[in-house]
Amino acid sequence: MARSAVGGLAELRRLAASHCEVAELLGARMGLTEQVQAALAGQGVALARLALVFEALQRGELIEPFGIQARQVSPYAYWLAVLSSGKARPEVQRFCTWVLEQAALTRDAIQEDALISQPKPTPPLDP
Repeated sequence: MARSAVGGLAELRRLAASHCEVAELLGARMGLTEQVQAALAGQGVALARLALVFEALQRGELIEPFGIQARQVSPYAYWLAVLSSGKARPEVQRFCTWVLEQAALTRDAIQEDALISQPKPTPPLDP
């Protein structure tokens, strides 16, 4: 994601054409926070989970240069695991309830279920 669709897409195309490796370009590994901050500053692109950048997308601070159709559904998930010794503790129950409520609010806000159920467009066949 980049601030400018034209600049960001042109930069991606330039990098792809030059066959540069991302590691060489970055010089060092960047965490997600640094990637997003670089993209917000117009200095790069970031590949991030929608829930983490949705508000910036909504505000127009970040864009999806390849559109919503290019979004990928992650095979990974988060699990809320509670030890059997903690299940009866009221503060653990309150915390678990809060986490599940926040997850539901986030899914509703980003309309995750609707995005997942949308069929991906089929690429045209070569003649």
